Amino acid sequence: MWLATDSKTLYPVLIEIEIPSKRWFTEKGTPHSDLTQALDQLATWKQWFGVAENKALFLKTYKVPLDLQEKAFHPLFVLIYGSRDEFKGKPGLNAKREYLQRPDEYIMTFNRLSPEPKADELMCVQLVESVGDSQYVAVSVPATLSLSPSLAEERALISNKAKAIQNNPLISPERKAFLLSRLDYWDEWAKQGRHGIISLGDRE
Repeated sequence: MWLATDSKTLYPVLIEIEIPSKRWFTEKGTPHSDLTQALDQLATWKQWFGVAENKALFLKTYKVPLDLQEKAFHPLFVLIYGSRDEFKGKPGLNAKREYLQRPDEYIMTFNRLSPEPKADELMCVQLVESVGDSQYVAVSVPATLSLSPSLAEERALISNKAKAIQNNPLISPERKAFLLSRLDYWDEWAKQGRHGIISLGDRE
C-alpha cells in the first residue's frame, strides 16, 4: 500500500502484485482464471472500504496524521500483473484489457514499473498488530537513505530501522556505521517537538 496525497485528498493506494509469467487471457481470448482471481482481490478491498465505519478504523490503525485525516478520502486500487509480451501482434486483446478496469482501478503489466527518483528516501514498512495498538516496523531502506529533519517525525514512529540498514548490501560499511550512530539522535529530536523552520536541504 502507498499513502499518496495532494492538497485536498488522501489516496490510500492498495496494490496487488502478481508474477510476470501469469497470463491475462486464455487461447480463446477470455480472461484467465488467474486474472479474475487477482481482480477479485481488488473487489474485496473496495467492498471493505465501502463500509463507512472502516474509514475511521483505517485512519486509526495506520496512524494517519490528523492533518491528513481532514482531507477528502479516496482509495485507489492497482493490479500489477503479467507482461506486455502477451499482447505482441494481438491488438484486439491489447485493446480489450483496457475494458477490464473498473472505476478507481488501474491494471498494468510489470513492464510499466520503473524507479522513482522522488522515492529515494522512502522506507518499506510493515504494520504489526499488538494488543490494543499497532506499530510500524521497517522492512527495508533504500541505499540512498539519508537522515534529515524533514522526515524525522515520521521515521520516529518506525522501529527496526537499524536492522533494515544493516541488511541492505548496497550501503557501504562506513555509511552504515554513520547512519546507525545517528538514528537515536534524530528519533529523540523528533520527539521534542516545536522545531521551528526546517530547511528541506538539511540532511546527512
